[in-house]
Amino acid sequence: MPARNYAAETRAIYAAEVDFFLVFIEKLGLKDLKQVERRHIESYLAQLDRKEYAVATRRRKLSVIKSFFGWLKVSKIIAEDPSKDIIPPRLQWTSPRVLTKDEYRRLLAVIDEPRDLALMQLLLQTGIRLAEAHGLNLTDISLPKNITDESVGILRIVERPQKSQMAYLNATACHALSSWLRGRPAVATEAIFVSRNQNRLSRRQMQRLMNNYIQEAGLSHATIKALRYSFATHHLIRGTPLKQVQECLGIKLLRSTEVYVEVAQSLKAQYMQANGL
Repeated sequence: MPARNYAAETRAIYAAEVDFFLVFIEKLGLKDLKQVERRHIESYLAQLDRKEYAVATRRRKLSVIKSFFGWLKVSKIIAEDPSKDIIPPRLQWTSPRVLTKDEYRRLLAVIDEPRDLALMQLLLQTGIRLAEAHGLNLTDISLPKNITDESVGILRIVERPQKSQMAYLNATACHALSSWLRGRPAVATEAIFVSRNQNRLSRRQMQRLMNNYIQEAGLSHATIKALRYSFATHHLIRGTPLKQVQECLGIKLLRSTEVYVEVAQSLKAQYMQANGL
C-alpha cells in the first residue's frame, strides 16, 4: 500500500477488511493461507449477502481480498490465486440523491453552531469527503484577511495525491470558516474542528452531527454523501468544466464523474419545466 501511495484512511480500511476475512477462514478451520480455495472466498461473500451487506460493500470487500491474494502470489507466499476468477456482485446503479437549492438552504437554516455551520459549508462548497475534512489542521487552510463576496481561500487536503491536494474556498466557505475560527477555543490540537472535550472532532461525531441536521431539515432519503453529490451536480448545472469538478472532488478517472453529468442533465430539465414562463 505505501508503494501505491494509498492514503492513511485507505490503508486502515484495507487492513480491517483483510482482518475480517482472516477471522472468517480461521472459523472454517483453515490454518494456512495456502489452504484457501475459491469456494472459501465465495462462502465469505455469501455470508455477507445473508447479512444484507450492500452490493457496493461486497464489491469493495472482494476487491480488497483480490488485492491481498494478488500480493501473496507476487510475494511467492502462495502458488495460485484462488480469487482471480471470482466475478464481483453486479452493481445496481441508482441515481445519487442531490439536494435542490431550496433543500440545501433549508439545511443551512437549521444550523446555529458556528463550528457545525463551517463544517457543513465546507462540505457543500468544496465537495471534500468527510474523512478529508476530519484530517484538516489549521496549517492546511489560508483565508483572506478581509473577506468580501469576491474572496477566495485555499485548502490543502493532505489525504489526496499531490496533484489534487489544493482546493479553493469560495466567499461563502471563507465567511463560515472565519466565523468559526474566531471563536475556536485555544486548545492543544491543531485540528480545525474540535469537540467540547478539546480534541479533534472524530469522524463518527462529524457524521452524526451532519446526519442530525439533515433529519432536522426534513430531507428525505438524504445522507451525508448527498452534500458531495450536490456540490458536483450544481457546479455542472452552472457550467463549471467537468475537468475542474473532477479535480475538486479528487477523482482520478474522468469517467467516474459521468454519473454527476447525467444527474445534472436531469435536474436541468426539471428546472426548465418548473421555472418556465
